Amino acid sequence: MAMSWNGVSFSFHVRSGTISKYTYALATMADVDAINAIMERTNKEIASDDVFVMDDKDFIAHHIEKQGFIVTVTHHDAIIAFLLVRFPNTDDDNLGRDAQVDDDELHHVAHIESLAVVPKHRGNRLQYKMIHYAEKIIKQRGLKYSMATVSPKNKYSLINFLKHDFRIVKIKRKYSGVRRLILKKQHKDRKEGSQ
Repeated sequence: MAMSWNGVSFSFHVRSGTISKYTYALATMADVDAINAIMERTNKEIASDDVFVMDDKDFIAHHIEKQGFIVTVTHHDAIIAFLLVRFPNTDDDNLGRDAQVDDDELHHVAHIESLAVVPKHRGNRLQYKMIHYAEKIIKQRGLKYSMATVSPKNKYSLINFLKHDFRIVKIKRKYSGVRRLILKKQHKDRKEGSQ
């Protein structure tokens, strides 16, 4: 629930009689260890590359400083969720190549690479809200396409992307041979009525 009081806006979620405040922000280098810990925990919990492929600390740091951004969600000053966005430019693994994006448009593609929410906070629509937050930034940066891959076994992630108007464009083996749905969303120009 979002509210405003005396010009200050805040949000909270009511669950089982408690009020939990979540804060969305962009990660800094100080957040690398916390993000990596969530990634390691998720990897151990799922224990299947078919559903979740873990990245390392260098990959996380690179996407804070150089080639993207990371959305974090904090609760009581602890990071409890993240979403990593990458700008692949003309890299060979740009998902735009799988979705027939013209070569001269590849620099307009953003990848939603990885996201995770700690178990205690699942069910609060955090993944949905992180995608929304990330897409605002992607559009502000003038990128035309948001793309992602999702395991066919991960129905919750797939539903969240579909609710954001992503479309499945291909099923392909990625990341050392695991099956992935390749998802694409093309952003409208502001002149055409996008937000």
